[in-house]
Order: sequence, then structure tokens, then C-alpha cells
Amino acid sequence: MFKSIRWKFIVIYFLLVFIAMIIIGIFMIQQFEQYHLEVVSNNLTSTADAVMATLRENQWHKNKKDIQEDISAYERMGMEIYIIDKDINFTIVSSTNSYYLNHNASEILESDLIIGVFSGKEFLEKDITPKYGSKSSKNIAYPLYDEHSRIIGAIYLRSDLSDIYRTLDDSKDILIRATFLALFITVVLGYFIAKSITGPINDVTIKAEKMARGDFNQVVEAKSDDEIGQLANMFNFLTARLRTVLQEMSSEKQKMDTIITYMADGIIAATAEGTIIHANPKARL
Repeated sequence: MFKSIRWKFIVIYFLLVFIAMIIIGIFMIQQFEQYHLEVVSNNLTSTADAVMATLRENQWHKNKKDIQEDISAYERMGMEIYIIDKDINFTIVSSTNSYYLNHNASEILESDLIIGVFSGKEFLEKDITPKYGSKSSKNIAYPLYDEHSRIIGAIYLRSDLSDIYRTLDDSKDILIRATFLALFITVVLGYFIAKSITGPINDVTIKAEKMARGDFNQVVEAKSDDEIGQLANMFNFLTARLRTVLQEMSSEKQKMDTIITYMADGIIAATAEGTIIHANPKARL
């Protein structure tokens, strides 16, 4: 089956569309993921800046009992905010998630971010994706300073990425279905396109075979002006030219036979072995 040029065309179309859909799908998914992660990161950063400004203004390290009231204003932001006190053994002293109040932050949050911030890092960020954990999230942490520029705490923000990755999975399913549909349409269209190309070629082949058997009254229909149509026109031209040459040869043969037949002298044609292959009427007398 695959020796036919028609199926070679279909396979080529199939592979081209398949490769194109794979490249486009990967690019779109990566760009979609990157865009939404950047949006989440920017939201977390801007919220962290606002929270830190509020904490500095209210001097949170001197009024730790009032921190929760300051943080509660951010409960509807769609993210979790934690204020960690370094001097009280990394305790969460304030959070939008009240369940974790007074818990050790290193047991709940990403300990490497907390340790890194308390060791002097100005900013740390980490993505927890579905392949690394059961719950995907974006985590950022900033150090909090006192008036002597000493790190006394940290602000830790976490945003759930489950909706983003769920949307990514849905997008992958849509792309997969679209790929299968595109491949099906490609095979169907490829078959008819290949047929429109190979049909005239097959016609030329069949009629050339008939000409090889001695039937020179063959004409190919030229249905287009492209290379296939030019091939058909050239076949018809060669067929007409061959018929003309054969007619001319037949006419010359008839003339020669007439001359030999009515010559006054006898003419005999023989092979090298002496076998007579032709003799005119005069030689037969």
C-alpha cells in the first residue's frame, strides 16, 4: 500500500500536521502556564509590599498583639499570608488562616524559604507543582527588619495554583481532541488531494501501457494548467507526433512497395544464409 505515491502524500501531510500541532500545543501550554504564574507572582509581590508597609507603619514588632487585625484586611485576596516571628522560634504570630496561628512555620511552610530569608536573603520564591506535591502553590518570602536593620521576622505568602493547573489540564485535553480532529481531516483531505494528483498520472501510465501494446489512439484529458496538466498535454503531443511519424513511415513503405512491384527488373531480397524474404512480381516470372 505504501508503495503508492498517493499514500506517501497522505503520510507526509499527516506527519506535517501532527508535528505542527505538537509544537503549537507545547508552546501554547508553556506560554499559558508562564503567563498565569507571572500574574500570581506579581499579585503576591504587590500584596507583600502593601503588607510590609502596613507592618512598618504600625511597628508590628512592638505591637505584636495587633498584627492579626492588620492582616485580616487581606483575607479576601485569594492567598494565604503568614507573619513569622524569628525571636519566638519561627512561630506564626499572624495569618489569614487562623488555624495555623502559633504553629511553628518550618513545620507548615517551606522551611528552605524561611531559613533562607532569616539567613539574609532579600527575596525567595518557590513553585510547588503537582509533580512535586499533592497541592500546587506559589510561595514567596521576604525578611522583616526592625529599626536597626536586624531581621526579626518574615512575611510569607502562598497562593494556590490548583485552578491554574486544572485549567492547563483542560487545555491539554482540548488540544489533544483538536489534534485528533485535525489529523482526521488531514487524512481525508490528503486522500482527495493525492487522488487529484495521482489520478492523471495513473491515466497516463495506463494509456502509455496501451501504446506499448500497439494502440496509438490514446488521448489524456488535461484538467488543469499545472505540471500535471502540462504532462498530459505533452503526452498528447507525443502521441500525435508518433501517429504522424508512423503514418509517414507507412506512406513511404507503400510508395517503396509500389515502386518495387512495378519495376521492369526483378528484385530479390535474401538473408545472409540465402533465404529469400522478398521478391517482386518480375522476379517471380
